[in-house]
Amino acid sequence: MINKETNNDIDRVLVYQDKKIKSINKTVNENTEVLEERIQKSEKILNDLNINIQIDNNPLENNKKSLDIPSWEELVACAKKEINGNVQIEYLFTDEELKQNEEYIKVLNEEFNSLHRLDEYDYMICAIGSLIGAIIDIMLIGIPVSPTRNGIKAGSLANFIRDHIEQRYGTEKIKELANSYKAKVPYDLQHNDINMERMVDIKVEGLCPDYHRLYSLGHDPFVGFFVGIMDIMNGTMTTIDEKGKLVRQVVKYSNLEKRVETDFIEAIIKQINHLKTDIATSMGLPVPLMGLFNFLNLGSIEYKMNGGEGKDTISEIVRQMYKSGFDFIHFCSQSVAVAVMEIFVRVAYAIKRINEGFNIKESVPLLKINRQKYPKIATMLFLSHSGAVAINTGEIIFTKNPLSINYAEWLAFSKYSFNQLKWALYDKPMLRYNYVKGIINKEFDKIFNDIDFYIDKKM
Repeated sequence: MINKETNNDIDRVLVYQDKKIKSINKTVNENTEVLEERIQKSEKILNDLNINIQIDNNPLENNKKSLDIPSWEELVACAKKEINGNVQIEYLFTDEELKQNEEYIKVLNEEFNSLHRLDEYDYMICAIGSLIGAIIDIMLIGIPVSPTRNGIKAGSLANFIRDHIEQRYGTEKIKELANSYKAKVPYDLQHNDINMERMVDIKVEGLCPDYHRLYSLGHDPFVGFFVGIMDIMNGTMTTIDEKGKLVRQVVKYSNLEKRVETDFIEAIIKQINHLKTDIATSMGLPVPLMGLFNFLNLGSIEYKMNGGEGKDTISEIVRQMYKSGFDFIHFCSQSVAVAVMEIFVRVAYAIKRINEGFNIKESVPLLKINRQKYPKIATMLFLSHSGAVAINTGEIIFTKNPLSINYAEWLAFSKYSFNQLKWALYDKPMLRYNYVKGIINKEFDKIFNDIDFYIDKKM
């Protein structure tokens, strides 16, 4: 990588060489004028004397002169002696040339921007994707209702997914696993006191069978693979209670050693086993990161939920959502709407690219998107998720029902928003700079190749 000092040396040498070339040209021009004048006088004298001299116009053979090319260090040393003060490459150009260079850079920047600029068909794909996701969410996923005679119920697709998961994880084999120490963990305490005996030193406010999975971070499908595994290895329970208090403490199980795994791999296996046994229970696993909302014991928000209405804090509303069936299975159902929208946008983008003349490899974006290979798809996905979130926001405002939140869509939107912000502020300017620099470097390479060819020919 060229540092600042090396760049200054390059600029200084170029200015020095330009100065030398101008000096040589000036000397050559002056000598040429003197020589022409003397030739003309000589020709006049010879003509007056009627003397005719034959001039051999054939080139001299074997008269090649070797070029004495100094080293880079020698050039830098000479340049520093001749050129003092700050030197900029712009000194080599006239105002008109600088203006032309600036216009050329603008053209290259526009070429780059045009590669990433969406056209009307791209916007159409984004809008259709947003509508598809919203329709699936509203018409097929719906809003969970609990309790009912048949458990938690929502839209037809959500019911199908819930029934499938409950059948898969509600078997006798899973129940046997739940009763074995292969799945029993330290953080599964459901009461502060058992048989009149205090199980923890610090009381967990609100701890009960209905909410213990919401308060215990080990039950979180995402956070649990960090906090839960740590609790399993240390015999602890990490909770955020209904007051928003974070506590990590040892649980006084009489058989605690059977719930603890000191081996990291065994702890992971036990964590997976425990989550498997809880997923299909009546008060199942919370949605990812849902337990962290217990910190938000603030605000006063009006809402309507399951036929009732009220005004409460964010944390209390989230607890009521969980009790009403907004659990991990419902989150999985909502993820279907997000996945279908994402697949539609990606497939439509690939088809459009193929029609534009790109091959399949250049048209089908991978899960991790490279914006150099697939210039528009990340922005299109961001806009599609933005549209879906906007529709979902309108639904929430209209119904005032927090159960209508498509939590999976909001998570996807948050991810793409962060990536888009990073792209706009950092990645895009850097990529544009490399794009312009790459084209200019290719032109420099051509010039240097011509110079090398000329030097080789003269040597």
